[in-house]
Amino acid sequence: MTARSARAGALALVLSLAVLVTIGGCGASKPSVRGVIVGVQAASLVEWETMTIRTAGGEEKTFRRGAGIDLARWRAAHLREHMTEGAAITVVYEQAGDVLTAVEIRD
Repeated sequence: MTARSARAGALALVLSLAVLVTIGGCGASKPSVRGVIVGVQAASLVEWETMTIRTAGGEEKTFRRGAGIDLARWRAAHLREHMTEGAAITVVYEQAGDVLTAVEIRD
């Protein structure tokens, strides 16, 4: 390996790392909020359209169900169990104007 090809390889590595750091740094994390469920609008025991949570500070936020929410885990009946028990959840969401869409839910 010549010095020239070694430098070219090192430069390629540095540029690749710079691109990875830039890509990783640009992606802003999605907002999240933790609270108790105070309302669930559902069409069945499984599917739900919206849920409202109340934060510890008393703020209420209503979320639409995003397409990526796992209904096997987060079915309407399970959300109502959380509501009845007063068990807090964390909702990761996206906001478009005034519309909040849940993209992930955690216990």
